Amino acid sequence: MRYCCCVAELWDDLLACLKLETLPDEAGFEGKNLHLEYHRLFGGQLLGQFLVAAALSCPEKLIKSVHVLFPREGRLTARGSLAR
Repeated sequence: MRYCCCVAELWDDLLACLKLETLPDEAGFEGKNLHLEYHRLFGGQLLGQFLVAAALSCPEKLIKSVHVLFPREGRLTARGSLAR
C-alpha cells in the first residue's frame, strides 16, 4: 500500500504545479517546481505549465499542436516564471 500513497502524493504535487499565479502588472505567470530526488526540473511539468499559461493568456483560442525539445535538464533553484 505504500506505493499507492507515494504515487497519489506525486500526482497531487504535479497537479499543484499547474496552478499558476499571475505576476504583478499581468507580466506573466509563476508556478512552483515539483521537487524530485534527483534535483532536476521535469520537462513535462514545464511543458504543462506553458500550456496552462497559454490557455490563461488567450482563453478564446485552442492549442492545436506542440513541438518541444529539451536539450538540457532544468534547475530547481527558483520558482518558474513564464513571461507573456
